[in-house]
Amino acid sequence: MTVEVACDESGLEGEKLVDGCTDVFCHASVRMTVAEAEECMGELRRMVRSPAVEYKAFQLQRPKHRDALEWLLSTDGPIHGRASAYLVDRTYLLLLACVDRLGAPQDVAAAVYRAQRADIARWAPFLRTLNDLMRWGHVGANADAEVLVAQAGALAGDEPSGPVRGFLELFGMRHAALRAGVEPDPTRPYALDPLIPAVVRAVDRWGGDVTVIHHTQRRLTGDRIARIAAARPALLGVRLADPLADLRVQVADLLAGVTRKAASDELAGHGDAPLTALLRGYVDRSSLWCEQESWARLLGTG
Repeated sequence: MTVEVACDESGLEGEKLVDGCTDVFCHASVRMTVAEAEECMGELRRMVRSPAVEYKAFQLQRPKHRDALEWLLSTDGPIHGRASAYLVDRTYLLLLACVDRLGAPQDVAAAVYRAQRADIARWAPFLRTLNDLMRWGHVGANADAEVLVAQAGALAGDEPSGPVRGFLELFGMRHAALRAGVEPDPTRPYALDPLIPAVVRAVDRWGGDVTVIHHTQRRLTGDRIARIAAARPALLGVRLADPLADLRVQVADLLAGVTRKAASDELAGHGDAPLTALLRGYVDRSSLWCEQESWARLLGTG
């Protein structure tokens, strides 16, 4: 079986995972024909009546356009059962990538994640330095490892014996392992830039032989597309497209933007319960997420 899916993302800032514009990344994939996407966007235009050339998620999120948003996401809507939204808690991804490079058990990342959620302000400087040190290129090369070791030591002094303290004490011995000496493989599950692993997940999600039509994105270079194809032979090809040229990409963009904002609100504890309920049919259960209460709300399992 050969399928064609259109994809777009929301919340991407490359390898900058903390202290950015948002705490969540979302990559959406939609399986529909061009004609179906045109019909979908035509109905949204009829309902929203905005003169904007390209519709964006923030327009549908306005209270006055709630009916259009609910129509798009409803079980009777145009994308139900034909779209998926892969979420990444960016702080959790940073910690997963960190323990991977340090050679620590993966479950340590969850323990550290919970610790930093309990006192975000105290942990924020350490996480910023950690992120900088792990980035590829001039940011990582110029980051001060001694500052990171000192920050880890200060945090460790306030932690009881256990996996979090053990994690923090690793930095004095293994901080050199955090630097990217060579350009990291972008297809690895814990690559700091979540875009390429998200595309890989889209290929896996839909099964069969897949062609991806993706919003034009400078990170999707020929080399990276070739690496995805090497990792996933089911990928027949990637075609970059503007959302106005292929309205399937615009539909994916709307789903990505709406889902990212809703997930971020749930993470912060002030979600929109009816909207979250509508999104449950779209959230990919393979998403990288650690905070249990918000995840239960997103999946409807709580």
